[in-house]
Amino acid sequence: MSDPMQVDTEAQEALGPITRSDLFHLSHKEQELFNFLMQIVKEYDLKVVLRVAGGWVRDKIMFSQSDDIDIALDTMMGKDFANYVTKYLIAHGLETHHVGVIQTNPEQSKHLETATTRVLGVSLDFVNLRSEKYTEDSRIPEMDIGTPWQDAHRRDLTINALFYNINTGEVEDWTRRGLEDLNLRVIRTPLPPFQTFMDDPLRVLRTVRFACRLGFHIQPEIFEAGSHANVRDMLAHKISRERICKELLGMLKGDRPALAIHYLHQMGLFESIFQLAETTVGNVHDFASIGTSTVRQAQRLLRSVDPIPADSKRVFLLASILYPTKGHIWITKKKKEDPLSNYMMIESLKMTSEDTVHVDMLYQTSSEFREVLQDFATSHGNNFSLRRVGLLLRRAKYLWLESLYLSILHDLPNFENPIDPDVIDANFEPNALPFWLLQAEQLRQRIFNAGLVGVWNMKPLVDGKTLLQLLQIPQGPILTKITQEIIEWQLDHPAGTVAQCEEYLLANKDRYVAEAAALKPTKGKK
Repeated sequence: MSDPMQVDTEAQEALGPITRSDLFHLSHKEQELFNFLMQIVKEYDLKVVLRVAGGWVRDKIMFSQSDDIDIALDTMMGKDFANYVTKYLIAHGLETHHVGVIQTNPEQSKHLETATTRVLGVSLDFVNLRSEKYTEDSRIPEMDIGTPWQDAHRRDLTINALFYNINTGEVEDWTRRGLEDLNLRVIRTPLPPFQTFMDDPLRVLRTVRFACRLGFHIQPEIFEAGSHANVRDMLAHKISRERICKELLGMLKGDRPALAIHYLHQMGLFESIFQLAETTVGNVHDFASIGTSTVRQAQRLLRSVDPIPADSKRVFLLASILYPTKGHIWITKKKKEDPLSNYMMIESLKMTSEDTVHVDMLYQTSSEFREVLQDFATSHGNNFSLRRVGLLLRRAKYLWLESLYLSILHDLPNFENPIDPDVIDANFEPNALPFWLLQAEQLRQRIFNAGLVGVWNMKPLVDGKTLLQLLQIPQGPILTKITQEIIEWQLDHPAGTVAQCEEYLLANKDRYVAEAAALKPTKGKK
């Protein structure tokens, strides 16, 4: 007796794709490239259909530039076709390039061998069409060469399952919904979303990222499937943190990071992504709710001020999401206390050590910036110490502005309405900034006017060697203390000269000698 599901699948595949040839025009470079590939097919009489798969097709239809060209082959492996490309180049006396082979690596979403090379100056990936079959006890699929229908239906979203058939010059929609969803600006999975997400839970995050990047609506059944306890558990325990990190960073790069985090919170996935340490000391109250609302404030603030560099934006948004962990600690394996944000960044999210240090630094310096800003505001701008602010900037370095902004996020007006996928939160108008943002912008301008930007690169006017000769003191820890005092003197005397600084040092020589003696270790002790 026939399997009804198998019969239904065969019937759907027999319908074939929806095809269109009028959706976009190829650029001169693209036409030249595709003609070149077809010459190779004809010269060696290859019984193969070449299709550009996925994102390139979507972006072309949306009139967006894309250089990410993946060529899917229906009857041969990617490496085999790439070798034909090399053979053709050699036969015609053209420049050849190395053929790289990316082996299967499920942890990095590489489920089948991919060949890469350059053709006419364009980097291409060659891979065969494929089918996937998952078993209940493993998320690593069994792979096989597939049909266009099978390849399209194993993809994450219908809008990413479109092909451009190079042989025929037509767009193919084998799901028969991708073109419609693209037109309606809808996010939908080719197969039932629960099945799609259980096959690979990372697809939930990809769904969120694409929805926010493209401004598309997520179908209700996707929210229902993404909220399922089994999906949450799989995402938390079966997917590598590195893969999760990559998707999260993609969300933060977009125009609507707050909406992405809101979606994660809405589906109950926030805690699956931002996992607290088991040895966290105390409770992090309302982590998901506060983290989600704080990053929304951060996004609105960023839209209201001058643009900041992409690296700084990433760190600022991460610090905003993780803000509820500020001041909390966790106990390391070596039984030592450590800021909880360090665990979140390194262990939970697998971010870089540099970003981890920067988030911790933002938490430390933002508290000090809050005090500086408070004094600045209550004194109507009169309480502004070059030394105090300069030393703070030397700690925050080039992230000083992000630290200042972080210090006021919870003082900004609350949102009047829930977040709306169709509407980006309005930024604050320049002539109607809320009080604390206005004060922050005035302090920012004061810092610029005072010439303090870049103060973290300021060198002491008198170096260590000169200090030893000038003060006749032995080398030791006193040098660090005096060097810091020189920096403070320079902040107090922006126009001070080397001679004036040395005069100040000589005036305090007796104190330095006494302090040097006090700091000198006693005999027999280190």
